[in-house]
Amino acid sequence: MKHTSVFTHVRALFAPIIKIADCCIFEPIRYGIGKYYHAEKYWHDRFKKFGMSLQASGNRQKTEEENENFYRATTQSFLSIIEQERIVLSESRILDIGCGTGYYTRFCNQQGAVDYTGLDVTDILFPELQRIYPDYRFVKQDLTRGLIRGLYDCILMFDVIEHITDTASLAYAMHSILNVLSETGVFILAPIMDKPSIKLSYVRYWTMHELEPLLAGYRITTSMPFPDGTIIAVRR
Repeated sequence: MKHTSVFTHVRALFAPIIKIADCCIFEPIRYGIGKYYHAEKYWHDRFKKFGMSLQASGNRQKTEEENENFYRATTQSFLSIIEQERIVLSESRILDIGCGTGYYTRFCNQQGAVDYTGLDVTDILFPELQRIYPDYRFVKQDLTRGLIRGLYDCILMFDVIEHITDTASLAYAMHSILNVLSETGVFILAPIMDKPSIKLSYVRYWTMHELEPLLAGYRITTSMPFPDGTIIAVRR
């Protein structure tokens, strides 16, 4: 029993160091860096580990309650922007980019959404999402490699842009998204940051200055605070 207690103490002592090593050394080796980052494999493995927990799509270093509080704050920003833009989700063709564990799927469902498509780079959670929302569509697609199909009135992209790690991939993604935005549709995007930075091998923060050239011909109709940056609405 004494040996077990010592082992547990030592493991707890070194846990933060192991986490840092995993994020900064082993994950870049496993999943690549920058334009060589393998997003599908990363998110497949992460969703497989955490399942439908918000640690899967949120901050894995925080508790479920802490992640829930963060997501509630992002939802308040979302509510404010759809009110400002006079969006009626129940009457919109919705595309949710990076649907993940289905947090915003649930929100859209609560708002009466009928025409909903969730897009993600991995389909490992699709069976469970399809079970919960049998009338919704879920599509596996890498936003930076294939063109999106369809036409949508409301396109959501929350906490996805920072996982696009190079400029060419971001340009491709923006082109693909704007190509399926309806004439009167709105593209809601967050977070946009004040300063560019590369945080981890799979996190690259983008600024408005970097994004604006990719939105040429479109206008930003709303911009307001988001829990970890800025949320914007884009229209034709």
